[in-house]
Amino acid sequence: MAKVEIVVAAIGGFAGVALGAAGAHLTDGDVQAGAFIATASQYLLVHSTALLGIAALSAARPSRYLLRGVATLFTIGMILFGGGLTLLALTGSPIGRFGTPFGGTAFLAGWLLLGVYGLSTRAKS
Repeated sequence: MAKVEIVVAAIGGFAGVALGAAGAHLTDGDVQAGAFIATASQYLLVHSTALLGIAALSAARPSRYLLRGVATLFTIGMILFGGGLTLLALTGSPIGRFGTPFGGTAFLAGWLLLGVYGLSTRAKS
């Protein structure tokens, strides 16, 4: 399992850095589009880092079902939120506007599930 999270984290981290670096050039000075790209970059980088932590936790714990759920939700969030904002910024496509709230909800659910994992490991200790 940890290998998948590391690969997704690497792709998300790469995309986050690339978007951050190229954002101004891609948006041609459009302030709102630039803000969308900056937000997408930030969320991709934060959740890529979180996925690395999940990979470390899953390698150390025998029961990883909750962590798989967290990783899945974060990956969905990265695709829908980061991808949606990027699509919206670069094309104005309504598909981007549609996917973004679902991606944000996936992020929120992932963080809540990570909290549940934390409580469940404490209860077993």
